[in-house]
Amino acid sequence: MKRLKCNVGEYGVLMNSREEFLILKLPLNKEFTKELWMLPGGRLD
Repeated sequence: MKRLKCNVGEYGVLMNSREEFLILKLPLNKEFTKELWMLPGGRLD
């Protein structure tokens, strides 16, 4: 039986008093060849 490899992530929405929210722009590199936007977060151990 082959084991599956998976990652667990956690992301959040941060808003200020003017109801603006934070999104992150990832830099272009080999993995991300187009402009990519995402919520702040990360992987869980």
